[in-house]
Amino acid sequence: MKRFAAALLLLSACGDDVASLETDGGTDGDGSSTDASGPSTTAATTATTQGSDTDATDCGPIEITCGDPVSVACEGPETAVALDEPALSCDAWTLQSDAPTAYPVGDTQVTFTADDGAETASCSVTVSVVDEDAPTLACPEPGTLVRPSADAFLTAPAIDATDVCDEAPSVTATPAMFDATTTVTYEASDASGNTATCDVGFDVVDAFAVPGFRIISAEGDLSQTQVTLAWEPPESAAITGLRVEVSDAADGPWTSVADLEPNEQLHAYTLDADAGFVRVVSVTAFGDGGATDPRATYRIGADQYDVRDVDVPNVPFDTTLYGVVRYPADLDGGPYPLVVALHGNHGNCRPNINSPNDYCITTQDHDCNDPSGVTTPNAEGYVYFLETLAAQGYIAVSISGNAMNCRDDFIFQRAELIGEHLRHWSAWNGADQGETSASFVGAVDLDRVGLVGHSRGGDAASNVPGVLASAPIPGVNVRSVFAVAPTDFHNVEVPGTDLAVLLPGCDRDVAPLSGMNHYDRSIDFDDGARRSQVFLLGANHNFFNTQWQISEWDLFGNPNDPFCTPPDDPQKLAQTHTLEALLGSWFERTLAATDEPEDFMQATAPSPTSFDLWAEQDLQMRWSYSGDSRVLVDDFAGPGAPLQNALGGQNAYEDWFLFEACFEQDCDPFFNHVRNVARLLWQLPAEPMATFSLQGYDASEHVALTMRVVSRRSLLNQGLDENDFFVRLRDGDGRVAELLLSDAKPLEHLYPHSDPLEVLETFNLPLAWFVEQEPMLDLANLASLEFDMTATGDDGSVIVSEIEFAG
Repeated sequence: MKRFAAALLLLSACGDDVASLETDGGTDGDGSSTDASGPSTTAATTATTQGSDTDATDCGPIEITCGDPVSVACEGPETAVALDEPALSCDAWTLQSDAPTAYPVGDTQVTFTADDGAETASCSVTVSVVDEDAPTLACPEPGTLVRPSADAFLTAPAIDATDVCDEAPSVTATPAMFDATTTVTYEASDASGNTATCDVGFDVVDAFAVPGFRIISAEGDLSQTQVTLAWEPPESAAITGLRVEVSDAADGPWTSVADLEPNEQLHAYTLDADAGFVRVVSVTAFGDGGATDPRATYRIGADQYDVRDVDVPNVPFDTTLYGVVRYPADLDGGPYPLVVALHGNHGNCRPNINSPNDYCITTQDHDCNDPSGVTTPNAEGYVYFLETLAAQGYIAVSISGNAMNCRDDFIFQRAELIGEHLRHWSAWNGADQGETSASFVGAVDLDRVGLVGHSRGGDAASNVPGVLASAPIPGVNVRSVFAVAPTDFHNVEVPGTDLAVLLPGCDRDVAPLSGMNHYDRSIDFDDGARRSQVFLLGANHNFFNTQWQISEWDLFGNPNDPFCTPPDDPQKLAQTHTLEALLGSWFERTLAATDEPEDFMQATAPSPTSFDLWAEQDLQMRWSYSGDSRVLVDDFAGPGAPLQNALGGQNAYEDWFLFEACFEQDCDPFFNHVRNVARLLWQLPAEPMATFSLQGYDASEHVALTMRVVSRRSLLNQGLDENDFFVRLRDGDGRVAELLLSDAKPLEHLYPHSDPLEVLETFNLPLAWFVEQEPMLDLANLASLEFDMTATGDDGSVIVSEIEFAG
């Protein structure tokens, strides 16, 4: 039998002896079929086939009969199928069909039509192209994926699937996203519902960005600025290296400038533009891990000004406004916060510029007016941290207080001098270029002003917010103060302003460490300000200023204290490097952003190890912190102390050698804090317990229980390196959770010094830690807080203050 492959076939004429055919369905009156859907159709005909020598009318009614349905396996998205031609009762008729040249997967109905020129008859056949084969998945071998951050979920890698009959089979992955080692099931499906699966195991390694990334130092000028980066060690052993990258824009593209070992924490590079961005990428054997957030860096511009005969409020003579300026070279990228620094009382003359032997004269200007001497460059002694701040995006100024030096007190006059400099900067930020060579018009953000003061300069800086409260400068807002080894001439307090205080452990110039009072008085304000205090062991008073070249221990006669007379050069480097690192961290959180200070400044984490590397010694820093959200449990103040606490509950003390509320040096001669505290002493075999009734207080919205503690200079602590005690929370149903104070950090007994003082530090115990100990503890209904002093098994004595729920 012939095969039908074309849309139209011409058949030969039928013979003269063909009789009329009857169909199963009968005929209508005109002789046409009554059923065109069956296998055959009959129609009356009158036409004859062209070219036939037999008259078509001799064929009689036409009958067309299609074959059986056809089913074939697909050979591709479309399959060629050769159909049998239908049976015709007469070859004289023309035949046509709607058959495609190739068939898709599924059922296609093909209709054949016979035509005698006047009438037609049709029949149909179903062509089924069948796909019974599953797709083929290109499944990879098991592999390792890198998770770049703690909150990242990885997407299952995309894989391909092919199918003979479906050009685009779908592929799904389960799970589609994951954050830990897992097995992913891939499934491919084609349009016919055929599926194929495979399982692939993926190991997930955490390779986060290095924490604590910062600009720790910078130096140079417009011709060349070198920036030193620092960070903390990688948190994953999978990290095999680090890559330092730079870019002109925060979102890249990035260019590698250094490949480092994973244990490196410092890297210095030279800026090749006025401004740019830098980041550090963690690298693994399986690809890149996380990248630090990019940090803006700036080439350092240098300037100074010297304005003579200025009338400063409350200063009894006209004087000089002298300032050394370091600023971001890209001033168009501003406005930038302004930081103003002031030195302390120091000689304003020296025999020659390189001499360390400064001496005092009385002058009304910046200059030494002794013909035999030269001016001591006290202001230039802080250029090192001015440059570091400028490279981070601050306009930083160190001003001269030489005219205020070598006079008794003059703290308020120094504060007014700072204010007068701020008034001039306000003018220069407007339309007046002023006495600087660079134009700072519009480049200074005077709503974000920070102050740094050293010694009497620190005392003055803490007084500036009060001065500006009395005589505001429009548009000027001092938001942050950092006081270094400050004096405390006038019982200053700093409301409404973020405050940091640095106390040097070997300060012989301000030996009582009276700067602690700036912090102690200011924390009583419930004003939303953040306040930190760091006790830096081993640091002396003078070496924060590079021009103060002799330690005050030598100036006052070296007592041969083995703890406080380190070699000069290493100690200078340690102190200057530590201060520039601390200032960068403090002002980043209090001026450049509104974040809380870094965890170490909140006494919730150790100080960065990169600080130790940069200082080239193991730094010992003890922090106190008072945040903007806290509820006082007890500060041992008021007529009910120590038997009634700030929440209104009663306190009970059992089995103590002595317990009392005391204030400042009424506690003992070595305690100089202007704070009410509890002095607690115990002796074995006693089992001393202090219980503070919390009266069902709801602490569920707080983050931590905090307190300030110091181990006392007491015979009861003789021989101790550390002190410790149990801290318990008890809820209304009697459930108890217990921690040691040392779970937060060690309570070290005093510090290396021949005559140590008792300096409080903050201990932070997260409430989540208590819940870990007792999951059923009801923080919303706390009955009591308990101190149990039996932890060490020794006699002991501590001072406790400012017990608070924080956060």
